[in-house]
Amino acid sequence: QKIAAIKCYRAALSVGLKEGKEAVEAMEADLRRRQPDRFAHQKAAGKGGCAATFLLFIGLGVAYWIIP
Repeated sequence: QKIAAIKCYRAALSVGLKEGKEAVEAMEADLRRRQPDRFAHQKAAGKGGCAATFLLFIGLGVAYWIIP
């Protein structure tokens, strides 16, 4: 799912591979730290589509920048 998230992030924001990968990994690390139970549930739920992954990471990106 991480690769799909990176692809969606890059497509949405027109950024390079390195920047997209770093952003998605930073959001993932932040999510794991803040909500480990939610992350474990998402992993157990199975694979989602690009749209679901994109919305998840965009939402986390917004929260990441708004909430210190």
